[in-house]
Amino acid sequence: MIYFNTALVSCALMRFEGGDPTVQDGLRMANARLPQIIGWTLLSAGVGAVLSAIESRLEFVGRVMVKLIGVAWTIATYFVVPILAAEGLGPVASVKRSAQLLRTTWGEGLVGNLALGTATGLIVMMIILACAGMFVMAAVSNSTFLMFSIIALLVVALTITFVVNSALHQVFLAGLYRYGTTGNVPNGFSEQTFADAFTAKK
Repeated sequence: MIYFNTALVSCALMRFEGGDPTVQDGLRMANARLPQIIGWTLLSAGVGAVLSAIESRLEFVGRVMVKLIGVAWTIATYFVVPILAAEGLGPVASVKRSAQLLRTTWGEGLVGNLALGTATGLIVMMIILACAGMFVMAAVSNSTFLMFSIIALLVVALTITFVVNSALHQVFLAGLYRYGTTGNVPNGFSEQTFADAFTAKK
């Protein structure tokens, strides 16, 4: 997943610079960053495993603290993939660079604003409700074939939704990285959206 995210972010960054990237261009950039991608994959998996192991051995308060550490880690490493793609830094240096970019652009003590995730959640909810309604009607009509077809439709619709959301997130991330490093807002985005991407905790 990180490999393909790196490829997509590379294409987005090239596009923001006025280029006309292809899938092959993105994959070539990801291949060039393969050592960094592998290093980041191992580091992020290791941190996740350590946090999970600690959480499983603690009481409620300790688990809450571990969750908060996990959230802080997620925010601090937000720009690691575009940094890997654009700057070619190693995993540890990318984490430091990501945290520094957040501090200098948005300030200290940040929380993310999840507008894109909220929109996706609403879409998922509507898909589930629509399919649930159709499933009930199929059950009332006692059509086994129709019920299985609706389940298959639900799986396909949710898969497409999550894939599209992931792609949109990577493009947004690339634009946010460009805004943070250059102050320039790519076409199709608003400066206010980027400025409000992170806010200080109250």
